Amino acid sequence: MDPETLEQVEQMMPRKGAFILIIPIAMMVFVFVAYAIALGMGLYGRPADGRRVELAWDACPEARAVVEHRVVGMGLGDPVFTDTSSGFQLGVTLPKDEQVASEIPKTLATPGVLRAHPVDDPARTLLTTEDVAGAAIRQDIALMPWTVLTLTDAGLDKLGAFVDEQREGRIQYLLDGVPVGSVSNLKGKTREVELSPEGEDERIRMHRAAARSIILDSGPLPCPLDRVRAE
Repeated sequence: MDPETLEQVEQMMPRKGAFILIIPIAMMVFVFVAYAIALGMGLYGRPADGRRVELAWDACPEARAVVEHRVVGMGLGDPVFTDTSSGFQLGVTLPKDEQVASEIPKTLATPGVLRAHPVDDPARTLLTTEDVAGAAIRQDIALMPWTVLTLTDAGLDKLGAFVDEQREGRIQYLLDGVPVGSVSNLKGKTREVELSPEGEDERIRMHRAAARSIILDSGPLPCPLDRVRAE
């Protein structure tokens, strides 16, 4: 290497080293900004501080336990349940964000029935609600949201048998008949199933992942929840 080229290389080395040092700092800044956005959306550490409402439903008594689980999962403020002659009612404080608040009655009343089938064979049922032990929302380092299902032992065995049989293709997951994500068979036999919410808007994706996690973790409603009053 001639002296002129060697000198150019030596001049570049500190710059490369500085660039490498900047990468983790830039990642920290990115995550902090993403966290700040999520905080502003009311997704972290902010109790419900909006209006107080009364919701009443006609429903079987067993449905109340599922709704209670969902209310706790959402972190709604000061919930008070009262049994009625035809069902039960709920007094609760909603989040201040009206868009989020408007979706809560719908989430509480979602049937919550899960079904999974091969993408190329919709008539074949691989997994159902009975194969899910729990669900939670999870985020990666960039705060991208996922709904994560934890399978039961029986569900894990069913998934394992299918992916051993068919290594290619994908499994489609449905919530009440609506697609909520698909997973490649190449993922193999894993107890945790990660479902990425659809959409381009990160705020919408975050709330979809959270709502689906709450619904699937609480289990399905044992009967329809017919709202009769909202005040």
